[in-house]
Amino acid sequence: ESYLNRKIQLIGVVGALNTTGFFLNDPIDIDNTSLLIFIEAINVEIPIGFEIGKTVLVEGKLMSLLDIWSFKAAMISTKCPSKYNNGD
Repeated sequence: ESYLNRKIQLIGVVGALNTTGFFLNDPIDIDNTSLLIFIEAINVEIPIGFEIGKTVLVEGKLMSLLDIWSFKAAMISTKCPSKYNNGD
């Protein structure tokens, strides 16, 4: 709750998509048992390479409506896998 209505960044793996946004999964949680958060992506440019299973960085505000958590995105960026490879 300390992050409620504050501008923050999240990194996660894109889950299920719909017309207004997508779910973000914790990239470290192999079993997908951690908290899923809905990312509202209305009027936000969707970057090239955005798809289910890809890691993304999302900037925006954490919101709560009737005890349902969501995140209103202001910017979405895909992560470039080549940046993190060691050149093998």
